[in-house]
Amino acid sequence: MFKSNLFIKSIVFLLLFTIFQSCKKSTGSSTTNTTGFSDSINKIVSPEIIDSLKAWGMTINAGQQPPTINGIYFDSPNYCTYDNSSSQRAGTTFDDYKYKFYGQDNSNLTIKINFKDVGNPGTDSASGEGAFLAGNGNSFSAFIDTKGVESGINYDEISIFSGQVTTVGIANWQYAFYFKSKGDDPNNLLVNVGDCRIFDVGGTGGVADKTSTYSVINNGKIVDGIKFGSMIATKQ
Repeated sequence: MFKSNLFIKSIVFLLLFTIFQSCKKSTGSSTTNTTGFSDSINKIVSPEIIDSLKAWGMTINAGQQPPTINGIYFDSPNYCTYDNSSSQRAGTTFDDYKYKFYGQDNSNLTIKINFKDVGNPGTDSASGEGAFLAGNGNSFSAFIDTKGVESGINYDEISIFSGQVTTVGIANWQYAFYFKSKGDDPNNLLVNVGDCRIFDVGGTGGVADKTSTYSVINNGKIVDGIKFGSMIATKQ
């Protein structure tokens, strides 16, 4: 009788374990391997695009245990390190930007992002965008299929943010976009579909400072608009 009960308990345990593992695999944050990207990331950015971004100088951090990046960050001076568009703005300083990361969920490897051009308020902005996270230790990358509006023109792009979380902000901050589509643009104000630009802080991989406000006022000083313009513009 004892052996029979033990056998039944073993079968029940194995059945429950199998069901538990099946439920885990059905979530949106499942990964293809222990050090790679979630299936959600693989759906919005191809390995070919990732390889191209790396070749162009973008750091891509893989992994399943990203640091907490919730907060507001100020990207200034916002320096373009790579540009394959017809306007060729690599080496140019663009408008300052602010980014708000919030609602991080490490179970599903997701986060939400607001951003705006604070050098020229009312131009390039987006809010409530859902991003997918990767990373390990204090290093992360966030991937987002961004839908925004610049100069009244709707656009769709893949955005990637990377860096290392510190007590004062995000070190080695980088941002890249790959343009997927845009609305009617008869004056060619925005970059073209397939174009990519990569940015960092000051051209030195500097720190995007953590700040307490998402307004256009930073440390009591209005951010001016004397730089080139928004990051997706072709003209000042």
